[in-house]
Amino acid sequence: MEILFLILIKVIFPVFLLIGVGALLHRKYTLDMGTLSKLNNYLLMPAVCFTNIYESKIGGNTLLYIISFLALQTLFLICVSVGISKLYKFENGLSATFVL
Repeated sequence: MEILFLILIKVIFPVFLLIGVGALLHRKYTLDMGTLSKLNNYLLMPAVCFTNIYESKIGGNTLLYIISFLALQTLFLICVSVGISKLYKFENGLSATFVL
């Protein structure tokens, strides 16, 4: 339970903080949403995520579990997507897009 609280504070809260600051700035000033969205997606969120990952103290065993889970989840989702695209007989282009 302690790790869940740590994830909430160190990862999820900063993202929602950025979203809240953006919403407040938009109410006070007239901002271009496209520019704000690009700034948030390409600069601020990656910087916050990188900082949080860099400062985290994850052991090698835990990191191996995380990477293994992500690999298995990705493989499972690809298999499900391929199965659905064959079941519904998607065209090749749509099938490739659906799997990605």
